[in-house]
Amino acid sequence: MEKQSLASMLKGENIKLKTKLDELESTLTRIAGSVHIYSAGTSESKIDLYSEIVEVINSARDDIKVVTPKIGPDFANILIEKAKKGNVKIQVVINDRRILVEESKLAKIHKKTDVNYEKIYDLLKVTPEVDLINNPNVKFLMVWTRKNVIFAGGWLEKSLLEKTILLGVHVKDVAKIEELSEIYKQLLPTFMR
Repeated sequence: MEKQSLASMLKGENIKLKTKLDELESTLTRIAGSVHIYSAGTSESKIDLYSEIVEVINSARDDIKVVTPKIGPDFANILIEKAKKGNVKIQVVINDRRILVEESKLAKIHKKTDVNYEKIYDLLKVTPEVDLINNPNVKFLMVWTRKNVIFAGGWLEKSLLEKTILLGVHVKDVAKIEELSEIYKQLLPTFMR
């Protein structure tokens, strides 16, 4: 009789330990998978940086923060549509308009693009749901929400993200996202921090 109660007690403890082990494995998998580094834009790449960023923007429920030197028309439309749906605060840190004017002029001279970045800037500037912040030192791309951060080289333009080989980092770890929010705050004027 004593052996039966000891056996049932051990069986109960084994079940508890197995449950705890499953929880720890789940936590470890979640932590290990919370930062994903990849290269996009290559023929071997299984990651489409454009689609990843669109998914992060579309899944945002409250805040979207974007850091980018400039924005192409496709992403301007995506951000404006998201803003007009409401309940999402969109803040974009972007190069000064005067820099965009110069870049557009140079691109036209060298026949590299027919995109008018300053017109896109102006469109975003007059969209009340989008808060545009100038910073002439922006040289990278970061899309930040409370649950996801993607950053890469380049800027927010579909053709660039699809055809250029870029290193991308996708962060889903809440603690790391908080650390990255501190970097984001450094790009803001001091009165906005």
